Amino acid sequence: MASRYTFINEHFNEFFYLSSGGFEHCDPLHTYGPAERTGYMIHYVSAGKGTFTSGNNQYAIMPGEFFFIQPGKVIKMKADRQDPWTIN
Repeated sequence: MASRYTFINEHFNEFFYLSSGGFEHCDPLHTYGPAERTGYMIHYVSAGKGTFTSGNNQYAIMPGEFFFIQPGKVIKMKADRQDPWTIN
């Protein structure tokens, strides 16, 4: 599994700022959650596929698609067995 993350903790705007960025090429069936995040997150799938679950809704995510995580909501992310995703 390849991954790279960059963290920026400077607050240039009190309403909107980037706190981290990176990518992760996941292993087959790699799973995160169920868990809650403390901030908003946007993920872009650049390759592969997987599923994203938020609340009672499950979504099949393909390359070229985004998914959005809201703070305080229970989510789960799972990479595909045959074609695991790379998320940015």
